Amino acid sequence: MAPVNRALIGIQLTIVKAELKEILEVFPAISPEYRLETLHKLQKLIPAAQALVEETGDKGLREIVTAITAQVAGTAEAGS
Repeated sequence: MAPVNRALIGIQLTIVKAELKEILEVFPAISPEYRLETLHKLQKLIPAAQALVEETGDKGLREIVTAITAQVAGTAEAGS
């Protein structure tokens, strides 16, 4: 893997982890009017995060994706 590509992947990992961690922390308290906006953001972030996990094997990112997915699923079930 080229050094530039490694650097870009490192940057992507940092950004995606930070954004998902922030959402994970605030998601339970998000008001209904912002929940849909947050779900749209997750709709874009989760596939990118999963691709990064597959490419890098980053366990920390995998744990964050699993946690946020479970949290969103739990919220969806509670709202049903």
